Amino acid sequence: MRIGIALATFNGEEFLAEQLQSIRGQRRLPNEMLVVDDASSDRTWEMLHEFQRTAPFEVTLFQNAVRQGPKASFLRAMDACRSEAIAFCDQDDMWREDKLAVCEDILAKRGARLVVHSLAHLRSRGLRWTISDRTSLPTKTVDGLHLRPERMFRGMSMMFWKYVIERSTEIQSLWEDRFRAIEAQREVSILDHWTHAHDLLVLMVARLLGDVSLLRATLAYQRWHGGNYTGMPEEPRRRPLAGSGMAIDNVSSQRSYGLLSQFCADMGSFLREVRAQTALPPERLEYAAKVYEQWAVIYAARARLHSVGTSLPTRIAVLRELAAAGGYRGEFAGGLGKKSLLKDALKSVRPTG
Repeated sequence: MRIGIALATFNGEEFLAEQLQSIRGQRRLPNEMLVVDDASSDRTWEMLHEFQRTAPFEVTLFQNAVRQGPKASFLRAMDACRSEAIAFCDQDDMWREDKLAVCEDILAKRGARLVVHSLAHLRSRGLRWTISDRTSLPTKTVDGLHLRPERMFRGMSMMFWKYVIERSTEIQSLWEDRFRAIEAQREVSILDHWTHAHDLLVLMVARLLGDVSLLRATLAYQRWHGGNYTGMPEEPRRRPLAGSGMAIDNVSSQRSYGLLSQFCADMGSFLREVRAQTALPPERLEYAAKVYEQWAVIYAARARLHSVGTSLPTRIAVLRELAAAGGYRGEFAGGLGKKSLLKDALKSVRPTG
């Protein structure tokens, strides 16, 4: 398997050297590295040229004449990649030395379209960077459509087959048209913006294609410093469901559940309409439409359950409906999981108000 690294940079001189060194130190070196610099005004471009001269693998550099944003930069890097598999790379993180080796092994053996590993998050404590928290995943391979719709992962934790992005062209364009109509009709959330960030796009298409492999191993350290070069516009990240921008595990309000339900309903009808117009398998899109429509029902019910004005008998009835419909199956088996069952059960017996 040939592996290519796709890196997008913008004014990253402060932390770039550490990231590049962690790539140079990989136990399994990449076959190539594609870097697109987004018109940096600091020393980033010079640092990349220095790395290119000494790297023990092929490094190809591109520079945008004017700023294009992270998504366009990553797409340019992916398009230039000649390898079968691609690993996203951010400019300010650090990789564990076995990241590429472990992800390659899983991608080759599990039959998944995408591999995602756990992360440790670094925050500054004075002059030191320390681990503030971790994103821990179970080690398992699941049908991508059995992940909760709001489940997102950081691009720098992904490795995927290049054909995933190659098959995204038509469905991306079709959703852009649909998104403009949706945005004019209702409030949108980060989920509706899945074509507007490189990692959300890859994740969605991988889920529509088939299995996703999750890894408990913490294979990279993500640095939070207030200037992260993110692919998601600021406004959507401030809206419901945004959380930290990518990892959404604690949707809590009636408004958020309502937005989730609307997104899933729109996604279901969209997939059913376009199933014969894309490079994705029509039968798979038909199944995906059914899954999203079921999620729309589940989250509409949760919105009612968590509404301040919902009476106690109605909340208990909704809880029973959710349980009967399989809404509380395992979190990685197409359901909300036990924690959501406990949360909803407690909500159903609390006084309103």
